[in-house]
Amino acid sequence: MDPVSIKLTPDGQLDILSKSEVAKLLDSSQSGLYHLYRKCSLAVLNSGIAMDNATELLSQY
Repeated sequence: MDPVSIKLTPDGQLDILSKSEVAKLLDSSQSGLYHLYRKCSLAVLNSGIAMDNATELLSQY
């Protein structure tokens, strides 16, 4: 699957994130929150699915 480029803009209560918090979410290094955010987003996108194979789930995105 080809990489997708998105623009993430907060809505509602997320609009109170500090510039530092936003920078951590955008930081794709090991020290940033990018990987944690990605895993949480993947969990939400796949809620209700019976499959329990992370590799297969990740390959879809």
